[in-house]
Amino acid sequence: MLIDLFPQGQWEKANEALGRQLQLPEQEYLRVGSNLAAQVLEACLGFLHQYGHRRQIALLKGNSYVLDPVHSYFLKEGVSVQSFDAGKVKSVDELLAQLKPDLCFLAFVEDHPVTGEIFSLGDELAKALAQKKIPFLRISHHRHRLGSRPVEPFEYRLCGAGSWGSFAVFPTRWKSVPSLFHPLQPWTEKRVEGLLKANQRKAEFKTEVQEFEKKCEQFHFCPWFAEGTPRLWDRSVVISESFHGDFFLQSLCQRLNLSRANPGFEAGLETTNLSRWGGYNPYSSWWNTQEDLAGLLILSAETILRKDFLSAFESTVKELTVQLS
Repeated sequence: MLIDLFPQGQWEKANEALGRQLQLPEQEYLRVGSNLAAQVLEACLGFLHQYGHRRQIALLKGNSYVLDPVHSYFLKEGVSVQSFDAGKVKSVDELLAQLKPDLCFLAFVEDHPVTGEIFSLGDELAKALAQKKIPFLRISHHRHRLGSRPVEPFEYRLCGAGSWGSFAVFPTRWKSVPSLFHPLQPWTEKRVEGLLKANQRKAEFKTEVQEFEKKCEQFHFCPWFAEGTPRLWDRSVVISESFHGDFFLQSLCQRLNLSRANPGFEAGLETTNLSRWGGYNPYSSWWNTQEDLAGLLILSAETILRKDFLSAFESTVKELTVQLS
């Protein structure tokens, strides 16, 4: 038997629970969502609803998947979309000079969903757009979990929690921007608990990650990032031209006696190898890279700090090297 009814007020309770955990100041408000891409699209539609006379939007793309649905949907609705490559914008002044008048909003992703690279225009852009009174949709996959930062007066910040969900934080002025469909979804206690756990503050281990990535060079792996690249230090990102990323992690997990969660839920050892993602390429439309990502590994700092990790990593390299020779 199926009862197609659920208690009302669950969404509001979820908002309150996460707001208490994050200890938001009184002048900031919070709304939870089912996932970041869906909540970003919902927020964009909400701003278009709020400012229907402004039929222009701007997107800084090329570093996340979450703006692809916004781009395609708004074009179909006849909205003028200015699309910029986030990796090629060198200064805020250069960007502002190209924006069309009467902009409904500008959306920008401040960090990479996989590697944790930080795109550092966010703070300066938030202040510049506030001066021009342009709504700024600032999207964070990970960076928000490394410490609280107050939102700027015209900022609407959207934050991810992986496959557990997402949330938005914003000042009083945006309370009237509607949430069109997330209040209608069922928010069970288990779902809210997962969202709360996923948004706990994360520590960074810069020294430990740097030391590990340096050691990796003797194991046929190279650091993904060039020295000095702004990034999160809660993970190590290395790549190999010799090894199949998914097969390598399968062997490594056996040595560590670990089991991996499903793609999207794994928090310790991950790869962009397509066999891990069912053969479907989840990043071809947005990740601007010339690298072959079959050998890319993303390893949490907590995982590489295990006492047995380095020896297991080295043993896996030696075993697979013999198999490949």
